[in-house]
Amino acid sequence: MEDHSSDDAIVNGAPVGGDEDVQEDLEWPVGFMIVVGLAALYLIWRLIQMVGAIF
Repeated sequence: MEDHSSDDAIVNGAPVGGDEDVQEDLEWPVGFMIVVGLAALYLIWRLIQMVGAIF
C-alpha cells in the first residue's frame, strides 16, 4: 500500500497542498474501488459456489 501511495505522488507530480487537487484525485478512485469491490465480491461468491459444488 505504501508503495502505491508513493507512486501516486510521483505520477501526480504536484505537491499535496491544494485541497481542490486532492479532492479531484480522490473522486474517481472512490467509484473505482466500488466497482473493484463489487467485482471482488462476485468472484468470491463464485468461488464459494464452486467450492460448495465440489464438496
